[in-house]
Amino acid sequence: MTRTLALTAALWALGPLAAAQIRSLEDFEFASSNASAAAGVTVSPEGVASATVVSGAGANASEGSFALGVNYVDPGSPAGFEGVRILRTFSPPIALARGYTEAGVPGHALTDLRFTLDIKGDPAFAAGAGANLWLFVLNGQGDRFRYINFTDPVLSSATYTDNRPLGLGLVDRDAGSTGPGTLDQIAAVELFIQNPNASTPITGTLFFDDLQVSEIASVWGPGVVIDGSFDDWDGQVPAAIVDASGDGGTGRDLVAVYLANDAANLYVRLESANADAFDGNEFMAIDGDANAATGFNFLGLGLGTDTLIFGASVAGQSTSSFNTGPATPSGVDWGPFTATRNIEYAVDLATTLPAGTDIPQSFPGGPGSLIRVVTLDSNPGASDTGGPGSYLLATAPVSTARTGLIDGMDLYDSDANAVLRTQDISAASSEATAANRAAGGPGGGADTALQVTHTNPAGAPFIRSILEHRIATPVNILPHDDITLDVFGSAALTGQNLVLGLRDVDGDSFAVGTGTPVSAEWNTVHFGPTSTWFDQNPGTGDDSFDASRVAGWWIAIEESAAGSGSTATLGYDNLRAVLVTTGVGRATWAAYR
Repeated sequence: MTRTLALTAALWALGPLAAAQIRSLEDFEFASSNASAAAGVTVSPEGVASATVVSGAGANASEGSFALGVNYVDPGSPAGFEGVRILRTFSPPIALARGYTEAGVPGHALTDLRFTLDIKGDPAFAAGAGANLWLFVLNGQGDRFRYINFTDPVLSSATYTDNRPLGLGLVDRDAGSTGPGTLDQIAAVELFIQNPNASTPITGTLFFDDLQVSEIASVWGPGVVIDGSFDDWDGQVPAAIVDASGDGGTGRDLVAVYLANDAANLYVRLESANADAFDGNEFMAIDGDANAATGFNFLGLGLGTDTLIFGASVAGQSTSSFNTGPATPSGVDWGPFTATRNIEYAVDLATTLPAGTDIPQSFPGGPGSLIRVVTLDSNPGASDTGGPGSYLLATAPVSTARTGLIDGMDLYDSDANAVLRTQDISAASSEATAANRAAGGPGGGADTALQVTHTNPAGAPFIRSILEHRIATPVNILPHDDITLDVFGSAALTGQNLVLGLRDVDGDSFAVGTGTPVSAEWNTVHFGPTSTWFDQNPGTGDDSFDASRVAGWWIAIEESAAGSGSTATLGYDNLRAVLVTTGVGRATWAAYR
């Protein structure tokens, strides 16, 4: 039996779930008391209906401590269609990754933006034909966008329904809108509980929790390298598709699919709950033109998949054939080659398909176009499916905003995450072991920091113990006058250098060294501007450092000419690019977190 994503059946009625960047808009934790609940929203009755809001303490424990309760009273009237509006305002507005419009292009349509809400109903809301639930999303510019569920049966269920989709009946821009018609930020949300039944009274209590928004994933990731290490993915590229663990049978128990791309490749990472070899039973089917009329109806899911990745092989598909023969190129670069919880591979965006397929190329629209994907592990026992989902092939940003904080070290919140998100690239006889620093960073125990134990052998002058972290989506650190790093020192070091390096997307690595702090306290170490640093690998890239596209960092303890050897544990936090110079026509930047 094929296991699919843990989604409500109603969500499938919307069509394929978008490969999504999912985040919580409102967790309703403000409703910690009845007074706080009332202060956090604005209640507006329509007609004879009325409501009071209360704290739903412990109502949905799996989502947090509190939910918002609504005591709804509608005595009924001949007019019907009365109700109550519950408005929650966000300051500042919540920015979205892109703009969505009623007549939007694929990846930018209102229907590509999904909202879900945890709902605990009341049987009283089954009266008559049942109650409606509308979500209005306000952009703060005069527009109201409607996501409507008509006669939603979930409202009469006495138990929680998690992640109930909103917009099952209608998604559009309200006719009374006066703004630009683009939903690119969320300034407020309004829930409208409506009784459409003439003369049918309804009195009951609803609870709401965890309002989420899902945007189609689109990640520009030229920093991804297919080498079997995942420090360039984790924490940089959000999950595009998520799947419940425990449903993988005897094969790969898929929990997440990550997608990113640059101008040359679509990058795929499969994460599983269990370690499993990449044995050829892994499938990904790609609908490269997002058109169900072309391509194969993979697993009967209503997709038109044109390209099939099975193991490391690539083939074409058509409406009448599961496999029309090898594509060009006929394989993908992948890794690692051992049983592992993560597999990554790259699919060439210029892949051409063999005769007999419905379209000539795997990705005819290139960057900027919408594709659909589904993954399958077909090992015997029980297969595991992820998707289907949609992904918008990202385009190169014209420019990126300057960042002050290159790495706040917040990803390394456990020993396991510190290991997964970094690489030891030391010389053969040296070692750099990463861990979470339990004592925290400069801000105290709650401030996550990285701890590294550096080991260098004796008798090896200038040898380095090196730890590296890579960044999938490059960051721009221009302009800057200084690069700084917070370091918790070690008295075990005597005469060694602390070396900091940065890599750009072309592979150029520039670095500079300074004395290593030996005091057991936090020190801010200054390395100066990258324009004064030294090329570490001449002949790689263009031998110039592009500070507008930084794709990774590395930190080393370097032995002196004496080569005395050392073992020391240091803490690292807050790698920053700082602009402190002031002058006519120049802005003043301060280091910030």
